[in-house]
Amino acid sequence: EVFRPTHEINRIQLVGDEDLREMMPWEKVEEHRQRALSPMHPCQRGTAQSPDVFMQLVESSNKHYQAVNAIFEKALLDFAHITGRKYRPFEYHYFGSTMPSIAIVTMGSSVEVVKET
Repeated sequence: EVFRPTHEINRIQLVGDEDLREMMPWEKVEEHRQRALSPMHPCQRGTAQSPDVFMQLVESSNKHYQAVNAIFEKALLDFAHITGRKYRPFEYHYFGSTMPSIAIVTMGSSVEVVKET
């Protein structure tokens, strides 16, 4: 779809820097910066390991990936609290039967077209 993005004029409501700063966990940013590589505090990372140890480390990182959805949804709620704009990772709209025989998955400006038809 090219016409709508290239021909439609809307006013954009920018989110202020102060609002964004309010959402930022500055203590976590500083912790991240302290872990950076530096000649002032050298450390050793990434030594050789056997495949079984590697897989144990991969599995131990899964909890971080599994937490992403909750963190993202909380960030969207915080954003809505500060700006008044509500966003969700996914929106479900049912039209007609709650047991449909077909489903339409869409994103962007086509969402409004599907809602209207």
